[in-house]
Amino acid sequence: MVSSLNDIIIAIAPTISDQLITPSALAAIGTVAEQLPLTLGTTVGFECPLSQPTEADFFLRVSGAWGQSLLAGQPLTLPVLSQLHREPELMPPGFTDLWTQTPWHHIQQLARLWQSPQQALQSEIEDIWLEFDINQNNAELPVPSSFFGLKESRGNSLDWIGQQALPALLGRTLPTDTQHTLQQCLSTLSPTTPLFQVGALSGRVSQSDDVPGLRLYIKDMTLQRIRSMLQQLNWSGDLDLLTPLLSGVCHGAQSLSLQLEIHHELSPHIAVECYFGQKNDWQQVLNRLVTMGICSCDRAAALLAYPGYIRSQDNLAPFPALLQHWSDQLAPYRECLLVKRLAYLKFTYQPGQPLNAKAYLGVSPTWVDGRYLDPVFDNSHPELLHQPEDNTIQLCKALIQQLDYGEIDVDTIFPHQRSQKSHWLNKALTLMTVGG
Repeated sequence: MVSSLNDIIIAIAPTISDQLITPSALAAIGTVAEQLPLTLGTTVGFECPLSQPTEADFFLRVSGAWGQSLLAGQPLTLPVLSQLHREPELMPPGFTDLWTQTPWHHIQQLARLWQSPQQALQSEIEDIWLEFDINQNNAELPVPSSFFGLKESRGNSLDWIGQQALPALLGRTLPTDTQHTLQQCLSTLSPTTPLFQVGALSGRVSQSDDVPGLRLYIKDMTLQRIRSMLQQLNWSGDLDLLTPLLSGVCHGAQSLSLQLEIHHELSPHIAVECYFGQKNDWQQVLNRLVTMGICSCDRAAALLAYPGYIRSQDNLAPFPALLQHWSDQLAPYRECLLVKRLAYLKFTYQPGQPLNAKAYLGVSPTWVDGRYLDPVFDNSHPELLHQPEDNTIQLCKALIQQLDYGEIDVDTIFPHQRSQKSHWLNKALTLMTVGG
């Protein structure tokens, strides 16, 4: 069967308000997604400006052995897939031709370093993210900006970023001044302010650029730490203006991350990502953004209505056939859901420009025990609730491990709750959909 990431876009399209992504913008995203294999991305998502719903960008996360292999251009036959009786997944037409294009070839080189046990990057990189700036008037697959996530460094040296990973992604060594600025930024990090993502803005290269801009993402920040780090880096923006702006929009965030940008030297253009752990926190920050004129009431309501999950039996739109095929074979012990998340808000500051706000929305195939999705199951089928783990569940866990799809296993997450498994599953799903 031919499958693509557009299968997910089609499945969730009826649940996306026009206030978030217009039909024409969603169709343009679908044009990009249909050129990429379904199993390439363990999460897909949308970057939605809060000022207007006329445009949205598209991103995906690549992780796990299967995603690594696809991105490296070295398809791998996974033993577990042969046990799930199906025809081999057919790649979208033209996918393998991407590697002949220079930017994609560079992404492939990074993926091969990441995949290889002989390379240090295998133990350093957690995942790779591809972000596409969508042009509704262009049917061609745009060049993505590429980012790699870091595993917990535990004090390891970060020299590999400038010496191996970024040169592979750029297809050249870093210019001296860019390398110097990168080292300056890395030297300000501490165990309490770890680097969690690095990337190259390959999708936004102008003719005057010799190399794409670089981005560094630093997590576990506070507004005080952000101010201190920017002072230490001699940031050229106005901290006295920035601090109250961020204080007004980031209040109530569970955590913050800082985004730095390098174009040979540190750019005055920065961004702060705000993560909120409860739906009530989202409600409060969106209320403030409406009051500030950054977001409309309708768009705020559409954002709050977005999180949730889709089952194949909902019949809103065709469910991805490949995921349905696996679910059918693993039922009733495991079922694949499409879990829709409010991920975070990003506020971008550029001197002389108003604060720009975007919402990031995610969709992840996630496996759950299908027996617990029915709220009356606990009482109607008690004989099935205490069966030992069988081959079906073991097979699903192997599939999850190799494809790196998510799983909510209530027996593991809530080991002391011996009843009301449906209640605890829905509680876990609710937490997951709003950034938990």
